[in-house]
Amino acid sequence: MAPNQSYTDDSMVFTADRSTLRNLLTLGIKDHLEFGKKFVKYNIIQDESGQSKVEAHFSDGSVFVGDLLVGADGVNSLVRKQFTPDSKQFDTNGRCIYGKTPLTNKLLEQLPASCMEWITTIIDDKNLTLFMEPIKFKPTKIEDPNFIPETNDYIYWVLLGLSHCFEKSDQELYSLSQKELKEHQLKLIEKWNPQLKNIITSSDETKSSYISVASSFPDVYEWETNSNITLMGDAIHNMSPTGGSGANTAIYDCLILLNAIKKGSRKQDLEQYEKEMREFSKKMILGSLNGAKRLFGFTSIEDCKVIEN
Repeated sequence: MAPNQSYTDDSMVFTADRSTLRNLLTLGIKDHLEFGKKFVKYNIIQDESGQSKVEAHFSDGSVFVGDLLVGADGVNSLVRKQFTPDSKQFDTNGRCIYGKTPLTNKLLEQLPASCMEWITTIIDDKNLTLFMEPIKFKPTKIEDPNFIPETNDYIYWVLLGLSHCFEKSDQELYSLSQKELKEHQLKLIEKWNPQLKNIITSSDETKSSYISVASSFPDVYEWETNSNITLMGDAIHNMSPTGGSGANTAIYDCLILLNAIKKGSRKQDLEQYEKEMREFSKKMILGSLNGAKRLFGFTSIEDCKVIEN
């Protein structure tokens, strides 16, 4: 951090470990959270006073009734599929394997020192790209007994490229075990510099996963505002990870949706939220697609396959 910068400086960039961030976001509300439930459907009902309510049904037979259902259930959102069945995404033809590698003294000795400074990007002659970033932790001063900080430094990395760079179909790659996926990664980079290969060789295979990169269209789908249901995050505007903006955009959604709820979550409040959400996410989607052009050879939306809901 430069001497004239503060933690509120808009120019500052921070790396967030997602496990730690999630832990922080749940502090003080864990008694209100339930995990392990699978959403099935919702119904709009009226209570005894004639007020409109939303009823959410889950696979274990449980039902919850409330004023507002927020579909924040990710790229394959079941809430979105019921609420906006005509919304669409597209396949960017980009593919990624995410991973983590413990940052040990042995690995530090094997890697070029420049890899530990910030983000490093390596592109081979097949246009297969390795994006990596060291994640280092400082001692925390948070005293809440429910906070469990990440204490071990690691390298976060992504191996990405167009689908043909991975030499197997999506079906084949999704069916691989964690051990097989790691073996396949090493095969893809077998001709790379041994120092760089150490990042994959030393990785924790249980922290690795393969995804096909889908994206929402920049002009995010519009629907008639419903006072009982709305959408946020990847459930409505998923984007390529090459912009590094997906989580940030979801957090921004949280902020403006919270403002709408504080005002009473009336229909006009949700309309304003959805308007701001679409405007901001459009900028982020366009930025992520520009990143996709640089990092894995994305061409244009017109060349992509549309994914129906």
